[in-house]
Amino acid sequence: MYCDKKPYVSGYRSALDAIATYEPMIRSAIDAKMSNGDSSVTNNIGVDLYVDKCFIYLNEPSETTLDLDFKNQIERILTTLLYPEWVVKHRSGLNLVARTGDGVGSANARALKFDLHWRLYDRLVLRSLGSTTTLAYNDQTNSWEIPLMTDYNWNPITSPHVAVSGLTGSGKTMQLIILNSYAKNWADQIWIEDPRKAAPEKTKNPNLIIIDPKGDSKMREYCVNHGFGSVEYLAPDLTQNQAAFLARANEALKRVVEVMNYRYSIKSKYSNVKFRHLFVTVDEMRALLEGGNKKAIDAFFELIDLITLKGRAAGIHLICGSQSFLAGKSDGCISTPARDNLTLRILLSPTITAENARFLFKEIDKNQAESLIIDTDGYDCAGVGIISNTDRVIVPYKVPFLGSVK
Repeated sequence: MYCDKKPYVSGYRSALDAIATYEPMIRSAIDAKMSNGDSSVTNNIGVDLYVDKCFIYLNEPSETTLDLDFKNQIERILTTLLYPEWVVKHRSGLNLVARTGDGVGSANARALKFDLHWRLYDRLVLRSLGSTTTLAYNDQTNSWEIPLMTDYNWNPITSPHVAVSGLTGSGKTMQLIILNSYAKNWADQIWIEDPRKAAPEKTKNPNLIIIDPKGDSKMREYCVNHGFGSVEYLAPDLTQNQAAFLARANEALKRVVEVMNYRYSIKSKYSNVKFRHLFVTVDEMRALLEGGNKKAIDAFFELIDLITLKGRAAGIHLICGSQSFLAGKSDGCISTPARDNLTLRILLSPTITAENARFLFKEIDKNQAESLIIDTDGYDCAGVGIISNTDRVIVPYKVPFLGSVK
């Protein structure tokens, strides 16, 4: 009996067995959907399927052109045909590569490459936030990373800043809590294992600063239960107005910039020193700015710009949450340069369109949005959407399921 709360179990014993079945299926699907005379039967179109990629190439002369329209058409075919044995990694533009091998000449020496992930990305299931002490070790880079799904990790060193977008009820706040917990534990692990000499700090700094304009009860519970003095939590004082809270938030961000500038001054004299990584989380960024005066809003934008542009080298990371990442001070919450530096991007929505993706994923057009498959697994209380990292490759995403904040 089918149970949608369990990970999909493939009927194939290995990827090689699946390739033997799916490669001819791809050829047949392309043949059926091509509107001109080109096909694999006439040997105008070639297909090579591997466990982690698929090549589509043309044997010239052919009526087909290796252009964006052809790429989009093939991507739609592959996305639906290969699911659920493979996930197609969506990339904007043409990913043309050179083909090599015996018998390959100038007529078919290039191919469209589509990156694949064998099997679905499964949701992480965490019994409690204590599970976030378990990090993923990347043998290729010899570094610790933060797991977000099975086979999908985040490395804050190479991808220092994060954007999480989603409407109310999308799972955004839970995603931020999980990211905060993982990030704090990751910072502790890196600090312990880094053999370099620790640089002196002007002041004792927390691992994590959370600015929470809506005073979420679960975010507060996380800080109470897991802060242990290393988390600074800012929430509105109900006896004061919103402008007062924005002023407090700006003061906290100013202290972060001061720490960043101090670290730069130390690194200019002693390059081989280490600092404890510091994460700054700002939830509901647009709500934070409501009621603020122009001077305070200008200051907020300037501070966020400085952190996103210079924070990485100083071990300072920004995690932003907002219902929308529209740029601009009048209706937005961030500047365009700062938004472009949020390299880990998560959009939480069961339906992805060019409209709701236009701020964080401006490379997604209507055709690509229509070809995305956002698979669900029965965890209705946890969000789904899309994610991309420094490689700008877009894949379906599932927010980790958390049993307890305690």
